[in-house]
This record gives sequence, C-alpha cells and structure tokens, in this order.
Amino acid sequence: MNINNPNECYRFFIGNGLGSICPEAQNLVACMNVLSRMCSCDPPQVKRIKVNECNHHYTSFVAKSKSFSSTLLQKANDNRINFYLNNQLIGSITR
Repeated sequence: MNINNPNECYRFFIGNGLGSICPEAQNLVACMNVLSRMCSCDPPQVKRIKVNECNHHYTSFVAKSKSFSSTLLQKANDNRINFYLNNQLIGSITR
C-alpha cells in the first residue's frame, strides 16, 4: 500500500479509527481538519502555511510509524506501507 501525501494518510486514519494512535497522528488529523475548512477567501499564504504545517505533522508521524507497524499493517491488509511526500519515498514499514 502507498500513502502518497498527508491527505491520504488522514483518510487512512479516519477510515480505520486510527486518528488517536499517537500524538503525531492526532496533530495531523487536527491540522487536516483545519485545512479542509479553509475557503478560497483565505489568503493563499495562510493556506500555504497550513499545508506546510500538515506536511510537517505527516513527516513526524512517518518518522514514528515503525512503532505502530503491526496496527497500521493490520488495517492496511497489506505487508508493506510506503509513505511518500512530493513523489519522494520518506518512509516504509513492513510486516
């Protein structure tokens, strides 16, 4: 399974009830919730700052993901999860 960006990771967490698996996941979920509520009336630089913040929370989670590999892989029904950001592999967990 590939998770290609923070939004896909967010959807994986929410869809599998994993939003509170760790503080990094909680931070990503909270950040993505705020980002999803932003509108086109928000200044582009404010939205960009929030995107960067969500990317940071995503990479922080990926750095800790090995600690939760059994839970994550069980929900993924796969033997591997590859995490990407901007088409670059930033982490991987395997069974």
